[in-house]
Amino acid sequence: MSIANVLFALAFFGCRIVAGPILSWEFYQASAEEISSPIGVRDNPIPLNLLYGYRGAMFILNGLNFYWFYNIVTIAVTGGKKNNVIETDVTPGHKGRKSTARATTKESID
Repeated sequence: MSIANVLFALAFFGCRIVAGPILSWEFYQASAEEISSPIGVRDNPIPLNLLYGYRGAMFILNGLNFYWFYNIVTIAVTGGKKNNVIETDVTPGHKGRKSTARATTKESID
């Protein structure tokens, strides 16, 4: 694994996994105060549908960040290698030649 990949994983972890949920929680608390205050009291009223929409998007995007980080860690642990499935062609007339799942086209082997 290259140094660039390690730095990317560390930066992603720090910004998206550690700081992201903390900042989201702070926004959630601030928006709860905004939602619970009467409309006439708020200095700069933000439309409630915008607050609720942003809160929902915040949870979805934080969930995606955890999913992406799981994939980053999985790739880091496995070294980015995929398991190639090797199949043996057992149709009559073929001599048991092997083909991998990575092949994009199947060709007739005689």
